[in-house]
Amino acid sequence: MKGIKVLIDLPESSPSKDFELLAETISTLIQNSEPHFVTGIYGEWGTGKTTLMKQIQKNISDYDDDHNTLTIWFNAWKYEREEQFATVALLKNIAYAMTNNLKFEPIRETIFNALKIFGKESGKQLLQEFLSQEVIKEIKENISKKFDLLMSIEKETIYYDGLSIIETQMRKIRKNNKNCKIIVFIDDLDRCSPKKALEVLESIKVFLDMEGFVYVIGLSHTTLAKLISYSYNDVGVDGSDYLQKIIQIPLNLPKWDDTKLIDLIENNIAKSIDRKYYKLISDNSNILIKTVQNNPRQLKRFINNLIIAFESFSDTNNKKLSLVNLFVVQVLHKRYPKLVKIIEINNDCRDFFKKILKGYSRLMILRNTDKSWRIRERYKSDNELVPLFNELYNNPQPKLSHIRMLLRKLIPNELKKKELSFDLISSMSEISLDDWRLLRRYIPDLMEITDWSIYRKANEIVEDKIFENFPK
Repeated sequence: MKGIKVLIDLPESSPSKDFELLAETISTLIQNSEPHFVTGIYGEWGTGKTTLMKQIQKNISDYDDDHNTLTIWFNAWKYEREEQFATVALLKNIAYAMTNNLKFEPIRETIFNALKIFGKESGKQLLQEFLSQEVIKEIKENISKKFDLLMSIEKETIYYDGLSIIETQMRKIRKNNKNCKIIVFIDDLDRCSPKKALEVLESIKVFLDMEGFVYVIGLSHTTLAKLISYSYNDVGVDGSDYLQKIIQIPLNLPKWDDTKLIDLIENNIAKSIDRKYYKLISDNSNILIKTVQNNPRQLKRFINNLIIAFESFSDTNNKKLSLVNLFVVQVLHKRYPKLVKIIEINNDCRDFFKKILKGYSRLMILRNTDKSWRIRERYKSDNELVPLFNELYNNPQPKLSHIRMLLRKLIPNELKKKELSFDLISSMSEISLDDWRLLRRYIPDLMEITDWSIYRKANEIVEDKIFENFPK
């Protein structure tokens, strides 16, 4: 077990060609346009929003020889537990990023002044400091001065003139140097609670009219639009309309097709895992990509689960665990969990399944023909399987209902008497053509497993749990 490691879910340093081209386009657009807009990077969980945004940030920094552009990374999820309004955390991030940058020093000071009072409680505390016991005797003489000072400080907070002062300072800076701009990258917005995600969006709205600022937000349009619609249901606000008003440049992530994910496996993942795992994954990349639904994060998750399960149970109580069999079991657990559980616990189901796969293998020999009579003539003993395989293989759009009916006719009497038969028929009728090919390749070994308990244990420790009913 020495030296094993898993894949870390970090942004890819070398994204696909499509990602590189899109990152180059957005970086150039940001550098050459007037800094007064919001770009939305739309993509679902695990599809590479952070990877693309990091590449854009790197490109902008590489272009900026004169240090006129300040890039700021704001991870919204990190501030999930902050009690203060999201605007405060965002402004603090911007201010701290300006440390030791002389061009933006005036804005840095203005922001910290603007954050002197965050709300009513802080205001009360400040008032108490001014009106402490030590100065109570001076109140009558100096009360007007004290309140004038308090009011002047409060006027500079974010609730009064603070944002106007920031805007004025930014104008002055850009008047002297038109290339100066601040690019704020906001990531992990759709990992936040509804309340915090909406706070961040409201904070961005505050800056929409402020020249010199560009925002690049990574988000799931579907998730955020639903969240906004739900949160503002009482006033009839549509989430998609809301996002359109904030985001001027919406961009969808390039889709991860088979070619891109295979490239990710060959050029990135291969360097990070043991050779035996890489070879198995590379040899079966097509079925694995379908299993993880073309999602690079799910791909890494599957590989990590396989490594952990195999290393934990590869030699338990002198029972040998086959890596290939474990891989197939985990693929099937993800795609057809009911089928695997039925096969695990019932020998009769396994025998029936073997019979179907044996007939399917014979059919594959004749895959260059769609003449059912040739199949019938050559394999008379398997006559009853011909209609099923014609439906499975020769029909470009097989009907699940028809497949179920054919399977029901074929199923042995001993299984018909058991409650498992319906689940077995339903599971088998949903197997795709690609998966039949996978099963045909590996099923002989899989069906020879005499003790499924070790595979069950290995799979259970890495199986994602789905809770359908939560306690109220």
